[in-house]
Amino acid sequence: MATRYICNMDPEPDIPVLMQADDTEVIAHFSAHIAPAIVWGGEMVRRLTHSHQKVRSTRRNFEKASRQHAEAVAKLEELEACRARELEKAKTQQELL
Repeated sequence: MATRYICNMDPEPDIPVLMQADDTEVIAHFSAHIAPAIVWGGEMVRRLTHSHQKVRSTRRNFEKASRQHAEAVAKLEELEACRARELEKAKTQQELL
């Protein structure tokens, strides 16, 4: 029973070996080969999760910087308009004198 179940989960090259072995040998073989795969799978999930967190953090920082940039550009345009009005006012006063 264990042999048939594990043969469906094991890579193709191992199937002839597993079909000729008894259940204890199959379980030992499977345990020896699947444990590293499970560990690597966990490591892969950990790395993907860490990378995803970095991407989210970077995106948040980028969006924050974009908002700050838009605010700074708006403020600069406001200051330039104010300066243009002041220069026009000063020019008008100069002409009156």
